[in-house]
Amino acid sequence: MINKLSSLEGPEVQPPLITDLDGSRDAILDDQHKSNLLWIHIPDLQCPSISLAGSFQHYFNVRSVDPATVKACSITTSNIDSLCFEIDKPTDHALDIITRFAAKYPNLPIIIITLEHSESLAIWAIRQHIFEFFYKPLEPIHIERIQANLNSLKQHDRHIRAEDIEHSLHAEDPLGLNQVHSNDYKYSKDKPVLDMALSYVIKNYAEKIYDSDVAELCHITNFQLRRVFHRQFNMTFQEYVCKYRIETAKQLLKRSRVSVSSVAYQVGFTDPSYFTRVFKQSCQLSPKQFQAQFHDH
Repeated sequence: MINKLSSLEGPEVQPPLITDLDGSRDAILDDQHKSNLLWIHIPDLQCPSISLAGSFQHYFNVRSVDPATVKACSITTSNIDSLCFEIDKPTDHALDIITRFAAKYPNLPIIIITLEHSESLAIWAIRQHIFEFFYKPLEPIHIERIQANLNSLKQHDRHIRAEDIEHSLHAEDPLGLNQVHSNDYKYSKDKPVLDMALSYVIKNYAEKIYDSDVAELCHITNFQLRRVFHRQFNMTFQEYVCKYRIETAKQLLKRSRVSVSSVAYQVGFTDPSYFTRVFKQSCQLSPKQFQAQFHDH
């Protein structure tokens, strides 16, 4: 939801960030019943504002993370109900961080609180399906609305944690690799290498996979790894990894209306446009066309 609050002359003027915080205490709960927020403050380095994280602790369990220490969105999101981004200015850097987190954890609702009023940012937030969007200053009623909406999500189980999605993707094993036995291989002598290599793909397909790392794991050379995969599957190791990612993407697209870019990031592609080209070459349909077969009725 987009809420345009009271007017603001510009980021140089520091208005009260939360007005009359003590005006309402009815919505303040004990820690056990509070929603858990992962808070990421991206300040304007020229004129940083005071973070609201401390004030939100009256209403939520807040865990703050410094964006400078976050690498590739690798954070622990267990027991987290929402991601809250507090940004002073909607810079490309700030929006890129939010986009990457949204792609990595598509089922965690995202809250954006910004100091700078921007119509283009509001439109961007709508298109990104941002859960809540606010301009500073905030009032208790707005925080209570966030609290109520998050509680509603929790009570009705309407969101699944990113770790659960990743686990279910591994368990689904779309190419049936967990069912492969030695008598399924063309050449049983390749079984030790294939067992290790295929297991590595299943566990790490969402990350960058290098031939050299897998070859070292299997105690063979890169050339030998390529020969094994060509012998068994008539494709290179990297072609096999790509095939596995596309099959996994198809499962995601079948299951929900998640965005194409989100699916691309989840299965290990860093460029959604490239993912779309590869997907279309494999399936003769674009990801959106494929998804529409299961959700557009």
